Amino acid sequence: MLSTLAAAKARLVQASLGTPTTLGRAIARLGFVQADPIRAPARAQDLTLGHRVGAYRAGDLDRRFVRLGIEEDFLYAYGFMPRATLSLLHPRCDPSCAGGFHVPSGLAADVLGSLFGRFAFLGKLFADSAYAGPIFQGLVANTMPSMAIEIAPAQ
Repeated sequence: MLSTLAAAKARLVQASLGTPTTLGRAIARLGFVQADPIRAPARAQDLTLGHRVGAYRAGDLDRRFVRLGIEEDFLYAYGFMPRATLSLLHPRCDPSCAGGFHVPSGLAADVLGSLFGRFAFLGKLFADSAYAGPIFQGLVANTMPSMAIEIAPAQ
């Protein structure tokens, strides 16, 4: 029975994590790897990739970042992703909205209005022609509400 239990555990782990592969293939298969600079017990990306990449060592992602051709951005959190995933994020289009780009409403619109009112530099940055355009508009519309939560307690 013990060998059957061990075999079942091994099969569950393999089904969950997949067969150990290369770093690039693991990131492509996952589509997104959350990054976390806190090293207790280890950084999130190292914990995630350590079980999926053969011979992975802590920091391999950082050392091979440029050669892998991956990107850093926010999905639900900050992390690493293949360019194919990134291309789905920017610009954050919404065909049902005027101009084809997401326009926040409800609480998100209220938070943005409050931020632009309290932090004048955000309004200037948004209006600055160097930052104007659909990519920046999408970034602001999708990240400013979460930034407000981070900024608010410090004020």
